[in-house]
Amino acid sequence: MELTQNPTYNPNPIKYHILTDKFLYCPIPKAACTNFKALILETTTKPHETPYPTPEHLTTQELNKIYETRPTILITRNPLTRILSAYINKFIPKPYYDHWTIYTNPTPFEEFIEYIIQQTPETSDIHWAPIWYLATPHITYTHIIKIENLHHHLPELEKIIGKGPLPNENQINFKRNYAENQINKYYTKKLKQKIQDHYTKDYQDYNYQL
Repeated sequence: MELTQNPTYNPNPIKYHILTDKFLYCPIPKAACTNFKALILETTTKPHETPYPTPEHLTTQELNKIYETRPTILITRNPLTRILSAYINKFIPKPYYDHWTIYTNPTPFEEFIEYIIQQTPETSDIHWAPIWYLATPHITYTHIIKIENLHHHLPELEKIIGKGPLPNENQINFKRNYAENQINKYYTKKLKQKIQDHYTKDYQDYNYQL
């Protein structure tokens, strides 16, 4: 597999969390995080200049106070569709320029699965690292929402963020790949089992069907 850019590894996943004076949000790649980060940027005073504020500089005591006093948001996704979505975006060459694609040569899906199941959470690219690891186990989230049911919770989330509606794919220039409709095209029974084995904790912690 030939990289066009370096993978994003996760020795300290909390550095990817977004902290505002209203809430803490844990972006999970391939779980609507691009849409939500775009919405959050709209609430800043200088959306094109201000970076996402992160809590990595805070002490444990300061973090615990934040967790106790502000909503904490985590949006999850079924590992089967999340991993397939990452594969489609990152490994399949597009007929148009797409800076999200990080591998220049076509890679069989089976090879991709074998590659990711050899990784640890710490060495996995952020786009397919386990959700439980990116979320950091010491945080108790007040809002754990499945992307599959996101539309039911949008009014509440937009109220917490203080902005809405959620930008669509045209507004954020990120084409949806509808991975949920391509499960049977890519997955064999054996590959499904490998994903379920590798992401067992995600299935269990976030109540997805094994």
